[in-house]
Amino acid sequence: MSESVQVTGRVHLVEETKEYGSNGFTKRVMVIETVEDKYPQMIPVEAVKDKCAMFDEASEGDTVTADCNLRGSEWNGRYFLSLNCWRISVDAKAQATEDRPPLPPDDAGADDDSEIPF
Repeated sequence: MSESVQVTGRVHLVEETKEYGSNGFTKRVMVIETVEDKYPQMIPVEAVKDKCAMFDEASEGDTVTADCNLRGSEWNGRYFLSLNCWRISVDAKAQATEDRPPLPPDDAGADDDSEIPF
């Protein structure tokens, strides 16, 4: 039984998909910075096989929530821990704010010679 974990934060890095061995096993890592914590952490979450493509939805700087399973393994007497991501959602509100063009300055269109605001 694996434990379910949710990681929310800003995307710090999205790596390219890497292939391991000759059997076609693929893995991709995304690093999420937990900006809401008192002490922000850089949390690497990974996707394997056909789930690698879901990281295409997110870009550096996006706010995301990643649903992951906690996985542990042993190899040659060494123990490893990973967060295996099975779903990711990009915060549409944060993304829409970034896509919007900046507002013009308050004095846009005002003549430099005029001291009257209207």
